[in-house]
Amino acid sequence: KARDSFIAGIASGIAQNSPQDAAKFVANLPAGEAQNSAVSRVASAWAYADPQGAATWVSSFPEGSARDNATQSILSSWSNNDPTAAGKWLATIPAGKAQEQAVQSYISSTSWQYPQLAAPWAETIQEPNQRNSSLENIARQWLDSDPAAAKIWLAKTSLPEDRKQRLLKNAQ
Repeated sequence: KARDSFIAGIASGIAQNSPQDAAKFVANLPAGEAQNSAVSRVASAWAYADPQGAATWVSSFPEGSARDNATQSILSSWSNNDPTAAGKWLATIPAGKAQEQAVQSYISSTSWQYPQLAAPWAETIQEPNQRNSSLENIARQWLDSDPAAAKIWLAKTSLPEDRKQRLLKNAQ
């Protein structure tokens, strides 16, 4: 565990100066937790400076936890700097478990500041409890910042009526 963390730290340090060199370093690590952790750290550092470059790099990975975790790291960073571009990239991720996780990351990063960008993604979540929870979180944020727009959106969501009414009541 300590060794994995140390290796990820080295990769992250390299990524601060040259994400491409860090990517080469990570590619030569043996598959496993150390590589997965390093991939995530490199993706996050790379996404800060060049999110499209990081996204292209991660998109070339085979399906699996390294790709999924790196995708979430990129979305988290990218969403804070350019949520519209991050959302466009999110739309290119194939449907499935990886996209569901990426959607959650995007919503977590954007809902507090850009609920109107997070809102459409919440409706794509397949698991009903998770979808409703995301919709409620977005609604709370949006009702605080732009009640009129939030109310129009909330009326159109798949959220159960009793939950909509509770949100509206609490927003007053």
